[in-house]
Amino acid sequence: MNHTIRHSQYSGNYKMSLVQETASTLKRKSMSELGAGVSQSATNVSFINLIEAIRSERLATLPHKGSTWDKVLIRAQYFAEQLHAFEIAIQGFALDSNAASQIGYGHARLLLEVSKPSSSQSHCSKNVVQLGHENSPALDKAFGFFYKCSLTVSSLLDRSELLGVTSDTREQLCMMYTDLLSLVTDVAIRFYKTVNGRCLVRFASGCTNYGAGMMSSSVSLDMYEVFGDTIETFRSRQVKLTEAIWSYQIEDEGLNVNEGMRSSIVD
Repeated sequence: MNHTIRHSQYSGNYKMSLVQETASTLKRKSMSELGAGVSQSATNVSFINLIEAIRSERLATLPHKGSTWDKVLIRAQYFAEQLHAFEIAIQGFALDSNAASQIGYGHARLLLEVSKPSSSQSHCSKNVVQLGHENSPALDKAFGFFYKCSLTVSSLLDRSELLGVTSDTREQLCMMYTDLLSLVTDVAIRFYKTVNGRCLVRFASGCTNYGAGMMSSSVSLDMYEVFGDTIETFRSRQVKLTEAIWSYQIEDEGLNVNEGMRSSIVD
């Protein structure tokens, strides 16, 4: 895809702009859905910021070992570490992978936050529900899913020496990375809007009423039903990337074997 390639004046090499373009799209979506204030805090978070937030949350809540909230924090940290490894793996051929990763880290942190309503929200409802350990069962499902995606990424990164060997593997890798960022962002936006359902954070002030009793009721969210298309796309890219890596390795080993045979005959 020609539109995913752009010259990088810094390295002198051609780099894919797909990650950069997707990051810009996700930033605009986050701002539109969450409002400028929340979005700003969720799109400028480093790997270290997220790790520190997880550790601070653990110290603040002191979850029992094996509890739901303990598992959420463990999975959140593992996800952060794998996203960071993914970022490093593609930074040689993807423009602005670091800036893009901050969107993933930030929206993961948004899911974990337990904060008081801001001044812009408090006039709408003094009981605005926030994300965090009080919603640990729901967050356990979300981060459990991210954990599974991270395992997929981890298995691929184990073959890091082969990930960028062809333009096809590089492109598939960038697409998987953007799929993962999109999933985290979309899940965080959906969760945030659900738990703050009676007072959505938007550019315009005021409340959007979704019906009496909304704050005291529970809302079911089927990850695979809501985000099924992106999930399937992520999985299909994994299959394509794995096949491409194996095909390259088989062909490469085949060439080496033939060269060895020719060398033995000459000797």
